[in-house]
Amino acid sequence: MTSDDSRALLNGLLDRGSDRIELARQMFRVKYPEATEPMVSAAVFHLYVDGVDACVEWLAELERFLADAEHKPSSGASLHLLHHVYNWHQIKSLMPHGKSMMHDLLDDILESVAENDMVGVNNAASELKAILDGNDTAPSVEQHPAADN
Repeated sequence: MTSDDSRALLNGLLDRGSDRIELARQMFRVKYPEATEPMVSAAVFHLYVDGVDACVEWLAELERFLADAEHKPSSGASLHLLHHVYNWHQIKSLMPHGKSMMHDLLDDILESVAENDMVGVNNAASELKAILDGNDTAPSVEQHPAADN
């Protein structure tokens, strides 16, 4: 994908205005059928509501620095964007599992407690914690679509 392609997609996203919000909600429901409504709402907010605005603010901050020698780049815009990116990655780790997997893991924990199976409790609790931590490793350059070019 070229820089021009990326700009065209960006313009398309921005031209959608608030229509992008309902479309994103629909797309998330299709892509992540197990996700709960609060998960979908949080994803839409962090990506397509405030996340888009944060990204635009960050890009504008970059341009202000180049256009005005008196302007000092601040970290406010980048921190705002980082907040949304971080939260998206947290939510993204939960969405494929949704409510059913959380219930399954909690059922495993309760069953293991009833059977006094501490290994089972620890295993299920560790799996649940890993999901909730959302500590996925960042994709490598080889996994990035641009690496295919």
